[in-house]
Amino acid sequence: MEQLEKDVSKTGNKMEQLEQGFAKTDDKVEQLEQGFANTDNKMGQLEKDVSETGGKVKQLEQGFAKTDDKVEQLEKDVSETGGKVKQLEQGFAKTDDKVEQLEQGSAKTDGKVEQLEQGSAKTDDKVEQLEKDVSETGGKVKQLEQGFAKTDDKMEQLEKDVSETGNKMEQLEQGFAKTDDKVEQLEQGFANTDNKMGQLEKDVSETGGKVKQLEQEVRSQRMKENKPEASPVEPFDVKICRSKLAEHYKRTAKVPTSVWSKASPVDIHQIYTRLSWVKEEQTPAGSSQSELTHYTDVFTPNKNGDVPNRILVQGQTGIGKSTFVKKLAVDWAELDDEKTEVKQGDALERFENDADTSENNEETSQDYKDTASDEYDTASEDENTSCDEYEENQKNALKKFELVLVINLKEVSKCQSLRDVISHCNIFPEEEKALTEGLLSYIAKNQEKVLLVFDGYDEYRCGSNSEIYEIFRGKKLRNCCVLITTRISQADELREFKDVHANITGFSEEDGKVFMKRMLGGKTEAKELRRHLSAKNLEDLARVPLLLLFFCTLWKQGKLKYFPETKTKLYLEIVQHVLYHSQGKQSPARFGKVQDFKVILAEIGKVALECLLKDDHVFEYDQLSAAILCEESLIIGLLQVTEYAENLRPAGMVSFIHKSIQEFLAAWYITYRCVPEGNLGGIEEHARTLEDCETLENVFQFICGLSDDGAVKVFEHLTSVGISDPTLDLSKIIPDLENETDVPLCDVTAKHRRFSKLVYNSFQEVHSKAELLSHCFDCTGGIVLVTKQLTELLQKAKLKDLTQVTHSVIFLYSNSLTSHMSTPYELVEFLDCLHVPLRITKNSKFSQLETL
Repeated sequence: MEQLEKDVSKTGNKMEQLEQGFAKTDDKVEQLEQGFANTDNKMGQLEKDVSETGGKVKQLEQGFAKTDDKVEQLEKDVSETGGKVKQLEQGFAKTDDKVEQLEQGSAKTDGKVEQLEQGSAKTDDKVEQLEKDVSETGGKVKQLEQGFAKTDDKMEQLEKDVSETGNKMEQLEQGFAKTDDKVEQLEQGFANTDNKMGQLEKDVSETGGKVKQLEQEVRSQRMKENKPEASPVEPFDVKICRSKLAEHYKRTAKVPTSVWSKASPVDIHQIYTRLSWVKEEQTPAGSSQSELTHYTDVFTPNKNGDVPNRILVQGQTGIGKSTFVKKLAVDWAELDDEKTEVKQGDALERFENDADTSENNEETSQDYKDTASDEYDTASEDENTSCDEYEENQKNALKKFELVLVINLKEVSKCQSLRDVISHCNIFPEEEKALTEGLLSYIAKNQEKVLLVFDGYDEYRCGSNSEIYEIFRGKKLRNCCVLITTRISQADELREFKDVHANITGFSEEDGKVFMKRMLGGKTEAKELRRHLSAKNLEDLARVPLLLLFFCTLWKQGKLKYFPETKTKLYLEIVQHVLYHSQGKQSPARFGKVQDFKVILAEIGKVALECLLKDDHVFEYDQLSAAILCEESLIIGLLQVTEYAENLRPAGMVSFIHKSIQEFLAAWYITYRCVPEGNLGGIEEHARTLEDCETLENVFQFICGLSDDGAVKVFEHLTSVGISDPTLDLSKIIPDLENETDVPLCDVTAKHRRFSKLVYNSFQEVHSKAELLSHCFDCTGGIVLVTKQLTELLQKAKLKDLTQVTHSVIFLYSNSLTSHMSTPYELVEFLDCLHVPLRITKNSKFSQLETL
C-alpha cells in the first residue's frame, strides 16, 4: 500500500504537469482529467488500468502526432464558435497566472483547481469505499494480495512505462509550447481579422454610397437618353389622355363566348345584356333593398342630396361584374364620340348579318336594338320624365367625369401603390408610360372630375396592405369617386367604407330570354332551352350569365337535346364537356369519360370542400396536390387563375369558375372518398342547423345524385338535424287521437316547409327512389308534409306500391295545395292509403278521411 501511495503521489505530480498543459486545450484536458479521475475512481482495478496504460500512451502518441491537424481544426472551431473563442481568450489570458499558481503549489486555481480538490475529496471517499469494499469482499482482497505479490514485476514495468511517460511528457511540454505560439498567432490573426472586418465594413459602406450615386447617374443618363434634348417635357393634356383611355376601352371591349376558351371574343355590343341590380340601404328599421333601373343609378345623390363617392358592387362568381365594368368603360368612351351612332349601327348590321336567316331574326334584332348597346330605354312607364330625358340623365351620370380610369386588379394583383398599378395595367403603351406621372398629378388636383374603377378586389393579393384599400376607405383621394367590384365573400372588408352598396343579381327572366336568343340565334331554340331549364328547376342558375352561357354552349352542341332529368346529370354533362375540351387540346388528343378521371376529380374536390367549409372560394396555388398539377392541362377549364396564362404555374391564387361547379366537385370527393369510409367529409360537424344545411344544399343534392349510398348518409344527417331542432318537429302538428285532442300544439311553419323542401330537393336527385323513399320520410320523423313538389316526385318515380312505406307514415296536407289538386281524395287515391290520418291546416282542426 505504501508503494501504491508513492505511485499515487507520483501520479499526482504527473497530473499537475499534465494539468498545466491541458488547461490550454479543452479537449486534451478533458481526456487526461477523465483518465486520471478514472485512476482515482478505479483504484480497485489498478491492474486493469496499468495494463491499459500502454494503449492510452499509444492514444497520446497518436493524439500528439495529430496535434497540427487538431490545431487547424481548433482554428476552424474558434472561427465558428464565438463562445469557444472567448473561452480560449480568457484561458490564454490567465495562463501566466495559472502557471505561477500551479508552480507555487496553489490549491485554489479557478475552475480546474476546484475540480482537482473535489477530485481529491472524491478520492478519499473512494479510498474509504475501497476499504469498505475490501473488507466486505473477500474475493477482492485475495485479488489485491495476488496483485501485490506481483507488484515488483509490475512496478518495474510501471517504472519503464513512467520513464517513457516522462519522455512523452517532455514531448507534451514541447507540443504545448508550440500550441502557445500558435494560440498567440491565432489571437493576432483574430485581431487582424477584426481590423480587416472593420475596414471591410467601411469599404462596403463607401461602396454602397458609390453604387447609389452610380445608379442615380445611370438613371439620370437613361432619362436624358430617352428624352429628346431639343424639345422640353410636354405638359399633361387631359384631352389627349381622355382620348387615349377611350381608345383603349373601345379596343378592349371584347367578351368571350366560351367559358373555357378566350378565343374568338365578340364585340361587347353584340352580346351584352342588361343585368339586374339591387341597392342595399341601412335604415333605423334595418336593412332594405331596392331595385335599380340602370347601373348609373349608383352615381345618383341620395335622399339628402349627398353624392356617393365610394361605391361597392358585389356579386357571385360569373354574375357579370367584369363585363359590366367593360360596358361602363365603353359607354363613357363613346359619350363624346360623334360617330357613336354610326358605329353602333355598323355593329348591329354585323350582328344581323351573322344571324340565321330564319323568321326569328327580325325579333332577335329588335331585342338587340332594345337592350344591347344602349340601355337607356329601360325607364319605367310610370315615370313622368320621357325616355329621352331619362337617357340624358343616365348619360350625364357619366359625363360629369372628365376621366374614367378602369383597373383590372387581377392583372396587377401584386402591385401595392396606385403608381405601380397604373404602370402595370397596360392602359398606356410602353412609349407613353410618361403619361402615368401626369395622370397621377391630374387625379390628385382634380379629384371631383375622376372616376376610379377597380374590378376584382377579391382577386387582388395586396388587399388591405395596399394604396387601393387606403383610397377606398377615404384616407387618400377622398374626393374622387371610386367604384370597386368584388365577390360576396370579400365584401365585408370594404363594407364599412361604402356610400352605396349595390348587388348584381344576374339576368331577369326577360333578359335571360334575350341572352339565349343572341347565343342560340333565334327564338325557337331559346324558347326550347328555357322550357327545359324551367322543367328542371334551373331558373335560378340560369340567372347567372356564366352558367347560362354554359347551358347555351351545351345546347348548341347537342349535349342537352335530351335534357338530363336531374341537376346532377346536368353537371356531369358540364364537367364532361370541360374535360373533352381540355383533352382535345392535348397532343395526342385523348377523350375519356368523367368516370375515367374519378381520382383526379376527387383530388380537386377535396380542395373544393375545404374551401366551401371555410366559406373561401379563392385558394392558394400551393393547395393543389401533386396529382392535380400533373393533370393541370386537363382540369384548367374548371378553374380561374389570377394571371392571364394558359396554365396554372404562374398563378398564386386560383378559384373555381363558379360556386356550383365547386359544390359539384366537393360532392364528388365526398361520394368517392368519404362515403366509403362512413362519413360526409366533415359536413356533419359544420351543418348542424337548418340554415347551415341550406348553404350546402347543392352539395347534398349532388351527393344524392352520384350515389345511393351517399344519399343514405345525407338522409341520415338530415334526420339527425331534424331531431336536434325542436322547431322542426312535425309531431306537434298532429292531434292526439287517443286523448281525443283535436287541437295541435302548433301549426305548420315556414321553417317546416323549408326543411321539407331541403329534403325533397335532395330526394329529387336520387336514382333509386323506391328503395330510398323510407329514408326520405325518416328525415321528418315519419310525418310527411305534402307539397306539390312531393306529389310530382312520387308520380314521376312511378312507384307501384307505397303500402309498406306509408303504413307508418302520417301525411300532412295544407289547403295551399288545393290549386294543384282538386280534393284531398286525389292524394288519397294516389297514395292508395285510405286510412291515413289527414290534417288540414286552415283552421287547425283535425279531420279523419272518412268524415271528409
